[in-house]
Amino acid sequence: MIERSKYALLGDIPILEGNRNDLLKFDSCAQVLGNAAVETPDSITIGIFGKWGTGKTSMMRLIKSKVDTNDAAVAVWFNAWQYEKEEHLIVPLTATITRAIDKKLKQSNWGEELKGAAAKLRDALRSIAYGFEIKGKIGIPLVSEAEINLSAQDMIERYQDLTKDSVLARSLYFDAFERLEKCAHAGKDSPRIVVFIDDLDRCFPDKAVALLEGIKLVLNQPGFSFVLGIHDEIIREFVKKKYSKECGIDGVHFEDYLDKIIQVKVPVPERDPDDMAGYIRTLLKEANVVDPKDIPHLVSLLAESANRNPRSIVRLVNRIIVAIRINELDKQENENLDKIDPTALILDMATDNVKYQHFKGILDDVFQIEDKRDNKQSQAVAFGKLLADIIEKPRQDSRHLWEIMDDVTVKSRSADLKKVSEMLRGNPHIVSILKTDAGLKWLKDKEYRKGLKQAGNQTIGEQKKEQASTGSAIEQLVNNMVEIPAGTFSMGYSEDGPIHEVTLSSFKMGAMPVTQRQYEELMNVNPSNFKGDPDRPVENVSWEDAVKFCEKLSQLKQVKCQLPTEAQWEYACRAGSEGIYYFGDDDKKLQDYAWFYENSKDKTQPVGKKKPNEFGLYDMHGNVWEWCSDWYDKYSNEHQTNPTGPKSGSRRVLRGGSWGLDARDCRCAFRRYSPPGNRGGVIGFRVVFIP
Repeated sequence: MIERSKYALLGDIPILEGNRNDLLKFDSCAQVLGNAAVETPDSITIGIFGKWGTGKTSMMRLIKSKVDTNDAAVAVWFNAWQYEKEEHLIVPLTATITRAIDKKLKQSNWGEELKGAAAKLRDALRSIAYGFEIKGKIGIPLVSEAEINLSAQDMIERYQDLTKDSVLARSLYFDAFERLEKCAHAGKDSPRIVVFIDDLDRCFPDKAVALLEGIKLVLNQPGFSFVLGIHDEIIREFVKKKYSKECGIDGVHFEDYLDKIIQVKVPVPERDPDDMAGYIRTLLKEANVVDPKDIPHLVSLLAESANRNPRSIVRLVNRIIVAIRINELDKQENENLDKIDPTALILDMATDNVKYQHFKGILDDVFQIEDKRDNKQSQAVAFGKLLADIIEKPRQDSRHLWEIMDDVTVKSRSADLKKVSEMLRGNPHIVSILKTDAGLKWLKDKEYRKGLKQAGNQTIGEQKKEQASTGSAIEQLVNNMVEIPAGTFSMGYSEDGPIHEVTLSSFKMGAMPVTQRQYEELMNVNPSNFKGDPDRPVENVSWEDAVKFCEKLSQLKQVKCQLPTEAQWEYACRAGSEGIYYFGDDDKKLQDYAWFYENSKDKTQPVGKKKPNEFGLYDMHGNVWEWCSDWYDKYSNEHQTNPTGPKSGSRRVLRGGSWGLDARDCRCAFRRYSPPGNRGGVIGFRVVFIP
């Protein structure tokens, strides 16, 4: 390992640069694609798709290394973004290809026929590049008219200057590719030009699209392969808007634009934490701030918190290095300052993830508990300390932590205990870290966690828009579904219709309203009025829009997803409470639990920022009205089991109140209604899963 200075940070470098080996396990994929690029007889374009930081450049470097081993191939690397100020990117591209051919001609052991074909190809490419002059125009779709001169006479004159050949029977451009095509059928003497265009998405979209069109119009010839590194969402969005704005055609019809250019689309492989273990261990060893014995416990959590994005992992580790080094210097000035443990700092940063929001949010809440195993009397204890005591206390059995937690009973908030138990069951890597000395201190000490938060804030974390890889927002929604137990409750309120008994089977409900991020990821549109933070609830959605979301999510996740019935909504909102609100009857406390007229600043607010109810559900009061599946009508006063509302009607039920209403309209039992096609900036929804 390279010796690093104390304050050195990690560089974001791709595989095969700076002694960085293939720790992401891309080799098999790279070998297949490298061989395909060389051996495919026709022109082919391979797209390496992925968001920024996922490893596109690393994958392409590995593919190029495979191509380089084939003597009959010319591998060309072109960084498109370095030339984005050029009027036509096709010019520096062709110049880069000719330089690579020149280099290969000097270094290879090619036969005379292959050398001749390659030399003629090189000269024709030079002619193409030189032909871009202000003499004529050629229409490039989606972009504009590119000024270009490809007249046969002009190309012949330029070609004669380059080759000293005075007789040509046809356009040199096509002659060169005709010669190359003949060579392509000559077995071992077949040349192949494999062009790697990296960071195409770092160019302005119009430049990137112009280059794609140039490749299709000019270089789509036998003997050529292209490997493109693309954040396809950027290109596709530009194309959609371009068609819509300039042609008046709905851009959605052109979302498959890249499919017309690219023959095979390969997403950068999404790696499991185990697949990234070698990569993360290497980074942590290079960082030299984490206790080596803690490194195995941190691998999965780092991979998860950075959404398995290699660049995000590097940035997160750099944040740790900076925070730790600042703490070391500060402690020299103030001996009373707590020493920051990097393992605890990583744990604190990682549990900011919405997946752990409920768990982290109740660590300092006081629970009244009874331990059935030790027959102790009821005692008040902070939840974090309770969990630490369970971990530290010697036990004769070898059960998992979440199984031991089942022996603990609480006088209230049993749903919180159950939710944490389920979270730990599904995330054993968190349990592993909590059992370390750093993890135990993190659980017990509120002030220590406060210091960790301050240390973490000395550097800026990932922007929320980059936190989620494809599918992660929906995964968060699924992971945050809360188990609602079966039960019977009194539905309604004296002012809101007859109170009646309702019995419900168990179901799962979203911990929060569907967010703009989640809705857009699944539906490819964000209809909301209040944009700016994708973690705000989606609004301006009709009942029909919400149902379509549920149907699509059902197909994607193979679950029965639907809007809650009105009875399910009120039962889940109350969470065992019989008061006006799920926290009681004092509307002065509503500010702690809801966004409404008095504190919303006349707009929606990010979900999950107020206190949850006993089931662990957020934003049940205020923020946005939530669609229910029922038609609206008066209640029956009879006992009902799993009611679904009237069979027909003209208006659907809304529940929960909104950011624009006062406290009275945010009550557990308060009802509103609206036509199912109605939309507005106060209307959103949340989903339920039915077993």
